[in-house]
Amino acid sequence: MDFCPGGGKLSIGYKGRIETCDTNKLCTGKAICNPHVGVCCSKLRICPWPKSPLLEGFTHKPLICRFRGTSAISCPTPSYCEEKSGFCCAETNPQPKKPNPPTAVGGGGPAPPPMPPIPSLPNPRSRETFTEKPFRM
Repeated sequence: MDFCPGGGKLSIGYKGRIETCDTNKLCTGKAICNPHVGVCCSKLRICPWPKSPLLEGFTHKPLICRFRGTSAISCPTPSYCEEKSGFCCAETNPQPKKPNPPTAVGGGGPAPPPMPPIPSLPNPRSRETFTEKPFRM
């Protein structure tokens, strides 16, 4: 049985035991919980390409939606629960919403002219600011 599909290795915890996880006990460090088996993995295939996993805000780990055959919890929109992995997955690059066309409110006249450039002040340490005396022989 492949405990960590995607090329990962089992996470070894205290006293050389395989680290386990459930709804109350999370994996330590950067390990990811395999919700179908209940073990922690170094790497895990979560979402089919080109989808990407939804990450929890606090732990920055993938959001689990289904644990060991239990009923799935709903994932935030626009993501969905991936049945094979048990994680919430979403489109990698969702289609951006088209902006609404501008409406003529308040007259709809021409845009104001651009601001004129601000003149720069002379640098007091520059030689150009000092008046030079003519050379006399």
